[in-house]
Amino acid sequence: MLDDHGFEVYEENPFPIAYLLTFRTYGTWLHGDARTSVRRNGNNRYGGPMVTPSVPLIEAMKDGRKQTPLVLDERQRPCVEAAIKEVCEIRDYDLRALNVRTNHAHVVSSGAVKPEKIVNDLKAYATRPLRAERLCGTETESLV
Repeated sequence: MLDDHGFEVYEENPFPIAYLLTFRTYGTWLHGDARTSVRRNGNNRYGGPMVTPSVPLIEAMKDGRKQTPLVLDERQRPCVEAAIKEVCEIRDYDLRALNVRTNHAHVVSSGAVKPEKIVNDLKAYATRPLRAERLCGTETESLV
């Protein structure tokens, strides 16, 4: 289809075809770590400002943890995977790829929402069955 000036009209879509979303389990990668991390001030995008590795910072982050780091075992990983599939179906997110590891998960998904909303939904839904099946310790312990 052409516009009034003879140029091709393309569909404008405010959301990408898909997002590559990666999230880590609680306490397995802290600010100050030598692997670096991004700041949480809204600039947590590719190429954004990094937190400089710092022994005092990582020690402070460790001291401030409310629970032990969560490393997923062979019973927990399938539980998280099933929960991610469930939330994608319920929320109508198109799940294109999924890989749950011991300390993080990779999800390729699309939806007509911001990626932060999708990640928050994935983490919340993954935590619930871990708690229900008593696979992650206390009532307050969570995936994030």
